[in-house]
Amino acid sequence: MSDVESIFVFGGAEIYSQALAAALPDTLLISNIPGHYGCDTFLDPIPSTYRLERTSNHKHGTVMVRHETYVRDFGKE
Repeated sequence: MSDVESIFVFGGAEIYSQALAAALPDTLLISNIPGHYGCDTFLDPIPSTYRLERTSNHKHGTVMVRHETYVRDFGKE
C-alpha cells in the first residue's frame, strides 16, 4: 500500500481528459470564473459518474469565483 494520500492533477485540458478517462480522480475541485475570455480550449463535460457535492462562492478582488466539489459515485460505474 502506498503512503501517498492525495494526488492533484492540474491541466491543461488534455491532462484533465486523460485523468478522467483513466477514472483516476475520486474528487474534482472545479473553479468557475464567469465571463468571456476569448478562450479556444475548454474542459470536457464532467462525467455522469460524478455528483456535485457542494458549491461555494468567493470574491477575489472584483471577480466572483464559484468553487464546485464533485465526488465520484461508485454506484454509477
